[in-house]
Amino acid sequence: MIEVSSSTIERHHLLSAIPQDWETKFKDELAQSPLLKLVAIKVSQHCIEAYRQSVESLLKSGELQVRTIRSPYLKIKTTKRNGITVTLNIPEDIRHQRSRVVEKEVEVAVNALNFWESSASYMWFDLIRMAFGEMEREIGPSTLEEIGIEKGLETLYQYIFDHASDALKSNFSTVLQTYVEQAVQIVLNQYDLASKSIQDLESLAGLASTSNLTVPKSNPKLFNHLNTNNFATCKLLWESVNILTQRTDLKWETDSDGKLSYTSKFKDDKGSLIFWVTDEPDEQYPEALAGEAALAVIETFDIRAACMHLIYAAHVTTLERPWEEEFVIDDRQIASYLGLDKRKDLSREQRLKLIEHISEQPAQILTFLHWPKQGNIESFYVEKSRLWEIAIGYHGQHDLFGKAECTGLTIRCRAGMWAKYFLNRRGAEEGNAFYQYGVLSKTLLQTITRVWQHSEGAARMLAWLSFKMRVSTHNIMLTTTLMDVAYGHDRVECAHHDRTVRSELASTWDNDLRILSEAGFVIEFDPNTYPIEIQPDWKEGGRGSQKRPRGFWEMLSNSRLYIHPPQEIADGIAKLHRRKQSTLDSSNTKPSSTPRRKPTVALSGSIIKAARESKGWTQEELGQQLGRTKMWVSLLEREKRSLKPEDATQIQALLDL
Repeated sequence: MIEVSSSTIERHHLLSAIPQDWETKFKDELAQSPLLKLVAIKVSQHCIEAYRQSVESLLKSGELQVRTIRSPYLKIKTTKRNGITVTLNIPEDIRHQRSRVVEKEVEVAVNALNFWESSASYMWFDLIRMAFGEMEREIGPSTLEEIGIEKGLETLYQYIFDHASDALKSNFSTVLQTYVEQAVQIVLNQYDLASKSIQDLESLAGLASTSNLTVPKSNPKLFNHLNTNNFATCKLLWESVNILTQRTDLKWETDSDGKLSYTSKFKDDKGSLIFWVTDEPDEQYPEALAGEAALAVIETFDIRAACMHLIYAAHVTTLERPWEEEFVIDDRQIASYLGLDKRKDLSREQRLKLIEHISEQPAQILTFLHWPKQGNIESFYVEKSRLWEIAIGYHGQHDLFGKAECTGLTIRCRAGMWAKYFLNRRGAEEGNAFYQYGVLSKTLLQTITRVWQHSEGAARMLAWLSFKMRVSTHNIMLTTTLMDVAYGHDRVECAHHDRTVRSELASTWDNDLRILSEAGFVIEFDPNTYPIEIQPDWKEGGRGSQKRPRGFWEMLSNSRLYIHPPQEIADGIAKLHRRKQSTLDSSNTKPSSTPRRKPTVALSGSIIKAARESKGWTQEELGQQLGRTKMWVSLLEREKRSLKPEDATQIQALLDL
């Protein structure tokens, strides 16, 4: 029988008694160490060296000519003795930038392989073995037996974490170096540098003359020189904004097919407008969802997605046939419209993820429409289909494994078939379709984006009012109507019976009105129904520091407001009315024996162009003022299109001719 020494038994007991949280502490410290960065640096160095060697090899073989190399980082020397030699002179900022990119790529690769998770346990074992050996040598086996388990653990902890000797640090550093080299090799094996082309290696080294992927050309941005833009405002789009902002506060019901649907009522109940949601916005024929699955999608709707919906509705007014044509917008334009470009707390990656998230949601709404006969326009149907057809594309730089590191995105969008009936300019002129549009403010979009989280009610009202104000600058509002929009009918009803809810909701209401006022809306309180004693404390002439009187909720529930849009929207609406009146006057002019009077100025294409440029307007901006497209103005200025008398009158007024 083999005799086991007491010191060996003590060693076994001591190692068995090591607490689990020691290893956790070690792994946490390892995770915060610069090891991963060291792996990234080494991988980057391998990529750069592989690129240098490849260039040198191709030059020596004659497959690559010196004159074709335009990289500013390569230095090529040709001597009789050594032949061709290639060196790299990379600026420190380029090296640093590339190292940061590679570090992220390496982290993804290593984490995907669970390398550190498995290796950390082996490293811990090696550290314990070396630390115990050093402790045993320093204090001696006999002393180790005498100090006991508790004192032994305390001493071992000090050797591991507190005052490890230089010898121990050196030995463990060798262990770490071995694991670093293994990690580097694993990443390089995955990438297989030997199989890469010279172009791939140049890109991997971060030295490509152009590392950006092809980016689709975006449509001209909205709000040029102005703070407003036309946008489509039909009932279908208005209700879609309500879905994105009011979500489950709307009345969702199960339809005959078992799907969850929301139905918008027509005044005479002759028409039908039904909405569903889907989690397949990319499919050609997406499936409507039922029950909990549908509610889960509705509950994820972000109020800022309503802003994207409004941006889409603005872009389609720049197209001649929006149900057939698409527009392209990029993340920079969206960030500018929503004010996200001024957010310093968002990294580029976070901003892109947010834009991707809110851009897809409007495409998750499906709709069916039966529109009743209205005037000369016959009844029509729009079969169940997507509200918007959206495709999101990503662009950026190639990463370590040939994939693209996203540095930006573009959105290709086309309106559903509803646009053929509600945004059809030619059809409206011929009397068989509508062309319904209003004025959208960039300030309104940015206010919603800024306040949606802490003042959801105000954000809801702003989105709702953008449609309510589409044709009028003077709107009488019932307070209860706006409250239902802002907080949901059920919560407003609850306030009638719950004193706490009533008090909280009244304070929230006053604050939300203040946000509307700060956004430029002019709010007048009807003196007969909205007396001073219940008006907000922020309003000049309001109740100030006085408490609300007894019975204030009943008074508030029966009150009315006069809400006027911000001046920029009011000016835009006034222009729309002048344009419509001009068109109406032209169409109502009765023919007579007297020849039609010609414009006082002969409006040639060159005159229109000169007058437009003198105002500093682009073709697109003039088109927006006229309710026309940029192409229409371009054809007019090149005298490829004839000018109708009513258009001539409108152009004369706009350009002061």
